[in-house]
Amino acid sequence: MLKILKILALFLMFISSVSSASLSSRIDSIRTKLAKARKHIEKLSSQENDLSSQINEMDRKISLLNQLVDVLKKKADSLELSISVLSDSAKVQQMQWQSHQKELKQVLRQMYVSGKIPQWELFFIADDMGSLGEALVYFGAIAEARNKKIASAKSSYERYSRTVEILQAQRDSLTNILAEKRSAKDSLDRAFVEQSEKLKKIRQNKREYENLISRLNSSLKNLEKLLAEERTEGGKFSKMKGHLPCPLGGKCRIATSFGTVQNEKYGTYFSNPGVDILSEPGEKVFSVADGKVVNVIWLEGYRNVVIVSHDGGYYTIYGNLGKISVSAGEKVSAGQEIGTVAKNSWLQDNPTLHFEVRHGKNRENPVEWLTNSI
Repeated sequence: MLKILKILALFLMFISSVSSASLSSRIDSIRTKLAKARKHIEKLSSQENDLSSQINEMDRKISLLNQLVDVLKKKADSLELSISVLSDSAKVQQMQWQSHQKELKQVLRQMYVSGKIPQWELFFIADDMGSLGEALVYFGAIAEARNKKIASAKSSYERYSRTVEILQAQRDSLTNILAEKRSAKDSLDRAFVEQSEKLKKIRQNKREYENLISRLNSSLKNLEKLLAEERTEGGKFSKMKGHLPCPLGGKCRIATSFGTVQNEKYGTYFSNPGVDILSEPGEKVFSVADGKVVNVIWLEGYRNVVIVSHDGGYYTIYGNLGKISVSAGEKVSAGQEIGTVAKNSWLQDNPTLHFEVRHGKNRENPVEWLTNSI
């Protein structure tokens, strides 16, 4: 039984160590990117550029902090698993050491009571050469057994000591990781508040607001470059027009309509290629149909964007995501989670999901596809 527990512990420790190493690498990568983003924001602030130029970098910073918090949580979970396995292993090894220790004490006690007989004395107490040979073999066997017990006890103690050292190191590492996670979460909350205040200032200044719209339009041009022109009529997806589910589940509440939208305050116009759906911060986003993730990209103003291709040359596009649950090349099913909505959006006070339906590069009105979900 002890052997089975030992094998299981070693296996779990191996899996945990591989996972921990991968997570540590990701944490280091995110830390490096985060440091660059912070320096870039400081540089932009010192140059007194327009506020809209700072928002995208703040978006990146918030996204990286989100990633860091998530990966640190996974790292903490991995360490807790490792600590649990090591604790069980340490208990087993302690029992083994205590068993060896008990046996060793008995051997030493017997040696003390009986005393050690020098081998040359056997020549005088043996009745004949046969008895002498048997005595030598007997005492030699006892000595060998005693040495094996001592070696076994020593090895058992060294294994137990190593495990205890590793266990303490893992506990120290967990303490540091949890402290960094709390610090990252605090930084994330502060960054969100700071960005929200800047967005309010932008919406209250016509020039800044127009700069924001200009950046959104540039992002849409970059998005369209990623879409193929090829398209066909018919197919499974085309038959779903009017019957697509809301990508947030339940009923969709449209915040910004498809097509040309006028800002009543400034009289400016913006051509919305999709719709913006009201949501809660961190609300889950689901694929509306079976398809394949062809791109996961970062677009200024739309943050994390997932592009899913469907038959007939159709695409559904999900933007303003705070977190992503899929990767490029992955097949997705209708109703599968692909990410969560960011805490806020550029043009709305409330968080929204940006959702588009495209046929090739052509823009389709999502409302016509979501008729039964609005």
